[in-house]
Amino acid sequence: MNKLIFFVSASILLLNSCSSGKTKQDEIIETKSIEYPKELESVLENFKQEKFDLEFNLKFFEDSTKNNTLNVLKIDEVKFLNSQVSKDNSTETNSYYLNDYYSIEQAKLDKKYEEYLSKLDIGMMKEANCYALSKLEFGDSLALLIWKIDFSSYEACPYYTGTHILGTIVADGKVIQTMQIASQESAADAPMASSSTQFVKIFKTGKIAAKYENIVDEEESIVEHTKESKDFQITKKGFKLISSKK
Repeated sequence: MNKLIFFVSASILLLNSCSSGKTKQDEIIETKSIEYPKELESVLENFKQEKFDLEFNLKFFEDSTKNNTLNVLKIDEVKFLNSQVSKDNSTETNSYYLNDYYSIEQAKLDKKYEEYLSKLDIGMMKEANCYALSKLEFGDSLALLIWKIDFSSYEACPYYTGTHILGTIVADGKVIQTMQIASQESAADAPMASSSTQFVKIFKTGKIAAKYENIVDEEESIVEHTKESKDFQITKKGFKLISSKK
């Protein structure tokens, strides 16, 4: 009799388990998808899902102008991505470039870009555009959206042109922080000229290894050469500086 009761009880337990359609093992391996801000839902598909390890190197910048008509970001999308900027040395420079971008983009929207061009003077930005690039996901709640701004100034000394790659950390449906992660830029004001690069590699652990180099020359003779390496960690609170070496 006891054996019969045990058999019936075990059968009921097994039946209940099967009818639920989900085992304990299923519950353990089930993960939720990353929550992105609703303000970015319409543009998320323009950020290409990338595999690790992702590099922004010389080859990337040489090819960066290809397909620039694709994945253009709108002014409100850029403002949202840049709503929480990091407080570092690159913040002031990017704020300057992005503010000029806002002015140029608004002039285009208002059909006043030709008027804007007619007022250009030396040192002023002539053209700027922002593009969605890549998306990296870490676990089920943390992501990095990578985008860029291409810019160039009025064609007279001082003259500058470049590309800045920015990374925006998204966690739990919110923009946490945006920081410049890579760049290539050149400028000239005769007889001086400068060029700078920051190449990076992003690992699946969330580590960003960055190498910065700047060369200033006068009539083709180098007067200053700076190198610096920095490592960052992507966290739910933002970009954490791990190490810095000159």
